[in-house]
Amino acid sequence: MSIFEAVKEIQNAENIAAACAEPTQERYKYICPFCGSGTRTHRTAALSLNPRTGLFKCFACGFFGDAITLLQEAKNLSKADAINAAKDRLWYVEETGKKQFPGRRPTVGRADARQAQLQQSIRTAEKGRQIIWACRKAAAADAEFKAYLSKRGITPEAACRFRLGLHTQRLKDGSTGKYLLIPYNDTFFTRRLISAAADAEAPKYIKDRGSAPLLFYATATGQDIDPDAVLFVTEGEIDAIILEQAGFQAVGLGSATNTGNLLKALPSGFRGEIKICLDADEKGRAAAAALSEQLSNQGIKHSKALLPTDFKDVGEIAERASAKNADPVIEVRRAFVYDI
Repeated sequence: MSIFEAVKEIQNAENIAAACAEPTQERYKYICPFCGSGTRTHRTAALSLNPRTGLFKCFACGFFGDAITLLQEAKNLSKADAINAAKDRLWYVEETGKKQFPGRRPTVGRADARQAQLQQSIRTAEKGRQIIWACRKAAAADAEFKAYLSKRGITPEAACRFRLGLHTQRLKDGSTGKYLLIPYNDTFFTRRLISAAADAEAPKYIKDRGSAPLLFYATATGQDIDPDAVLFVTEGEIDAIILEQAGFQAVGLGSATNTGNLLKALPSGFRGEIKICLDADEKGRAAAAALSEQLSNQGIKHSKALLPTDFKDVGEIAERASAKNADPVIEVRRAFVYDI
């Protein structure tokens, strides 16, 4: 039984709706007080009342609830105040013909809350872009950062495309640790230690708290997964970057434990082939077997991309190429040319 059942003998849903929303020409339809649907400029939807259940639904903004919920949200009332208002008819004063309500909560309505959330997301993204820009600017003048990219076989073009930067962090022993900043998007970053920190307990990887994107992949550069192409799946972000700079489509799980995220992130109707290219260690092999089983259950074509003998991961191919002054892009292409 809904909350409104307790007071429906005193007031019906139509009475309360009339106090909260302007009616339209159709019965049981009102101009939504949260998004404005039902007006001349928003004819496609309106706040609708189901007279049988006493429930309201707006198909434009998604508001759903009974008359008490409508009264509560539209007038910024607590649940208790909304129930009392319905019981005692406090929203209408017959002598003056004016609508009157109990004291308001220090909160905002549903539509205002959505707008505030949107504005907060915009501010967060802008702050993230400022961080990325500052880290890229710091990287441009840091010789150790450039040497690290060269050692790992990451080209300057790839560093620019994926917005890689230099992030510094004060460590517990007072020294400064240098980290490679790898943006997933404008609001989520992972960092990889690139300097030989004096602090033995300095974390090798740092990930932002909060909700992370499912995968690291080309969306970091404003592109989506091509549903018709071969897709390489790696553990680390750097492995994915190295494959991408060699001309392969690749995604990074971020961890061997994140295999389930691949199926969630694949575009619907994916028609390509998955090339599993996880690390050649115990964890990587176990994760590859689990991922293969998940893909088989979904009927997705896949196979294992074979790393050259004695190589742990894709990054090691590029790193060894750089060590012998060979082109890491060409070496990676040679290693996986038969996989496409």
